[in-house]
Amino acid sequence: MSPLPLFRFLLVLSIAAFATAAQAEPGYLVEDVPAQASGANTVEARDTALLKGQRDALQSLFERLAPGDRSRLPTVSDQLVFQTMQGFEVKDERTTGTTYAAKLTVEFRRAAIDSILGGQGVASVVEPQKPALLLPLLIRSDGSAMLWSEENGWQTAWANRPPGGDSQRLVVPLGDLQDIQQLPADMVVNGDLQAMNGMARSYECDGIYVATARQTTLDRGQPGILVEIARPGNPPLFRGDFAADPSGDYGVAFETAATAAGTAIQQAFREQNAVPAGPPQHLEATARFSDLRTWRKLRQTLEDTAAIQRLVVKRLAVGSADLALDYRGDPATLIRMLASRGLILAQGAGGWEVSAGGGGPARAAPGPAAPAYPQPPGYDQGAPGGDPGYYDGPQGYGAPPGDDGPAGYGGGPDAAPYPYRDPPPVVPPDRDDPGYYGYGVGRPGWN
Repeated sequence: MSPLPLFRFLLVLSIAAFATAAQAEPGYLVEDVPAQASGANTVEARDTALLKGQRDALQSLFERLAPGDRSRLPTVSDQLVFQTMQGFEVKDERTTGTTYAAKLTVEFRRAAIDSILGGQGVASVVEPQKPALLLPLLIRSDGSAMLWSEENGWQTAWANRPPGGDSQRLVVPLGDLQDIQQLPADMVVNGDLQAMNGMARSYECDGIYVATARQTTLDRGQPGILVEIARPGNPPLFRGDFAADPSGDYGVAFETAATAAGTAIQQAFREQNAVPAGPPQHLEATARFSDLRTWRKLRQTLEDTAAIQRLVVKRLAVGSADLALDYRGDPATLIRMLASRGLILAQGAGGWEVSAGGGGPARAAPGPAAPAYPQPPGYDQGAPGGDPGYYDGPQGYGAPPGDDGPAGYGGGPDAAPYPYRDPPPVVPPDRDDPGYYGYGVGRPGWN
């Protein structure tokens, strides 16, 4: 019995891979890859086309992940495809007696691709496992907002935008009845993050971009649109104006704007998620923050930074945390990457410090250094407005003479619980229940 052709072996492999997809880690997807060839018959043409399409998909993926370092990319071969491919799908097949054409979606194993690029010393972009949701909000010239409608040409332009070599995959909602009921346009206008996150979960997305196009009259008196792209609660990453047809047809303006804005999204994503080449480096730093919310956001931002491979919190205290970072690249690159995410990494008198941009390191409070949690029994139980100390007094966290006043550290009904121990400790009744160790608005408390 003759051996199976390589294509048929790979087809069996891909079927097995998709059968166990629920158990496998999501891989790197390359979509809509053309596959076409001719041969002595249809079967030969198909085998040739699919093998070439798979090689083209892998080459496209390498170039997508390493857009600035292509000279060091590995040479693509059928053997390399076999080592890295998790599976593929075929659509839009067309055949004649001697030709075959189709489009492929090929999935490659994430760990295998990352290992190959890392072994080649190639600087690459870390792509997310899930796409981001894009909400195409149109503000018409009369001020009304439109999101889900056949008349929303802005939505159509994004839906028809070819993904090309997107590192950050984007999903544009269908705009069906369920979408209309779940997320009306006014919720996006008002920045209802809970509602937008709900739709992102419905589409199995991680992250949201709001693409706002505002119909207006441009400075030159021509009708057009002003476009802004932003993540909810963040400054715009793209702004631009695009002229419409003098007759009032906005179709070309929408298409041109969606292409330009999509390119800007990809560029910003690659800048923030590039992993430099080279072996891991180690850095120890002190994080400075003013409240619990800032600490949570700071830590999440560090963990989401692609160059940081490992983050360890060695010590957590009031207003500061001692961190150990393993990262790729050099300190200058890490400083730049964190700055693009709103963090400042700088060397102070006592070593490296990281803080949220704009505010700088938290102001040191008077009195003794802040202790690490958990607190020893009876620690710092001064009366409200008591002697100057790190936790006593009427002024609130970070301000002399102390930390406990109407907005003091230690909690109150509005404080967010933050368990420094797992499981959380029992909340004593004299500790501003229920915000034990939380930051929030509370009555003069125990600290």
